[in-house]
Amino acid sequence: MGQKWKKPDPEKTYYSIQEAAEILSVHPNTIRNRIKDGSLPAGRVGYQWRIAAEDLRAMLEPKNRRSKN
Repeated sequence: MGQKWKKPDPEKTYYSIQEAAEILSVHPNTIRNRIKDGSLPAGRVGYQWRIAAEDLRAMLEPKNRRSKN
């Protein structure tokens, strides 16, 4: 059974934690934990976290493709 990811919106440049969680089909706390441990880069805008679209797309790539860079 494969992952059921939603396709990121090509027009958006940043996503909220909730939006990222919906795209990756995980709980928002999983996204928060990835930000906290440094495996998902993110920045704060006021009190909210924002994840760059390119970083979110990198999470969607298979690990073996990410390590070739």
